[in-house]
Amino acid sequence: MDFRDTAPGKDFHLKYRGPIIELSPDGSIKGLRFNQMMRAPYMHIPLQDVHKAYKAIKTLNTMLYDDMVEVKIAPGEIGCFDNFRLVHARNSFTVTENSSRHMEGGYIDWDQARSRMRVIREKRLNLQPL
Repeated sequence: MDFRDTAPGKDFHLKYRGPIIELSPDGSIKGLRFNQMMRAPYMHIPLQDVHKAYKAIKTLNTMLYDDMVEVKIAPGEIGCFDNFRLVHARNSFTVTENSSRHMEGGYIDWDQARSRMRVIREKRLNLQPL
């Protein structure tokens, strides 16, 4: 499936093409990319397969909601997760006179994170870089 995300007046235009479910060489699930923005008009599939694709998307959506776990985060808490290993969403909410809601998103470039972990490991164990 194709994925595109743009925002007028903002400096980004994301594009991606790949499977919704990505498998490792051993057949296990490596990652999951599933969101509303992956839908038409960007579905790059033959016209005769559109109905089948939407049926599969609906089946996956139903399976995800059937196994849903709800976690409520208290004020001051933080939730961290791997965007490719966990499907996540937020429930609706109502802001009242005595309440508010503030959410921030942050992302880790795994190449950078793994590089940093290797450097720390090499320094701690006095190893030479490979």
